[in-house]
Amino acid sequence: MLMEVLFDQSNISNVWNFLFGHGAEFSRLTVAEEFGFDIMPHNDFIRFFLDFGLFSCLILFVILYLVGKDSVLALMLVLIYMSAFYHNMLYSLYFAPLIFIANSSAKLRLKNAD
Repeated sequence: MLMEVLFDQSNISNVWNFLFGHGAEFSRLTVAEEFGFDIMPHNDFIRFFLDFGLFSCLILFVILYLVGKDSVLALMLVLIYMSAFYHNMLYSLYFAPLIFIANSSAKLRLKNAD
């Protein structure tokens, strides 16, 4: 039901909004306006797409790929992060830095091993 409301609102939009999004918090504010209480959509992929657009989603996936390809730990964290995107198990603001720390740690170990 939440996703139907969000996609109905996004269908009104133009090509610019499809590519670059409606702006931060669009999905949350739309749900609050429609249902009268403030909750997050349960799928962060859709939330990120509606808020920031297709272009930003592609950039996010490329960054996650580039970070995850260098380290097994970083790759595992990227996979957990991506699966958590489906159901908001982890708030992405706090989990994403762990991926970058794991990647940096792996690069430092490789550099020190040489």
